[in-house]
Amino acid sequence: MRSTKRNALTMTVVLLSSLGTTRLAMGKSSAKPGAVAAATSAAHIAAKDDALAIVHSALQRAYAAAGKNAQALEQAQWLAAHRGRVFVERGTASLLDPINLADTTLAHLEIAIIAKATGDDKRSADAIAQFKKAWPADGLPRPLRERVEKL
Repeated sequence: MRSTKRNALTMTVVLLSSLGTTRLAMGKSSAKPGAVAAATSAAHIAAKDDALAIVHSALQRAYAAAGKNAQALEQAQWLAAHRGRVFVERGTASLLDPINLADTTLAHLEIAIIAKATGDDKRSADAIAQFKKAWPADGLPRPLRERVEKL
């Protein structure tokens, strides 16, 4: 199990650096050419039960950047449903905790955005309502507030 997590972590570091995670988290897509194909080719890692949450996050962003909304939605839903898991993942002495918490916090916003893009307005409204319940817009950083306002 350790080698699986180590391999997943290695792949995640590569995916995150190639996708520009910080810019994606702030709502600005900066996927580099080839990064989407490389990330989505790693989907088999996320399919494993012991895949780290950050793998699901990177894959969700890669799918979204590639316009693969159904797959992106599946990964965002996984993140939203597994928030508690990020508190017990200890792959690198808590190094991943901040990004794991951010990703699970933003999962409902990602679901709302993807659902809206696919024309599922009800699902989008439900997801944004869940997000707003946990994170009132007036307390959000401006880039996140702007993403919420677009919905």
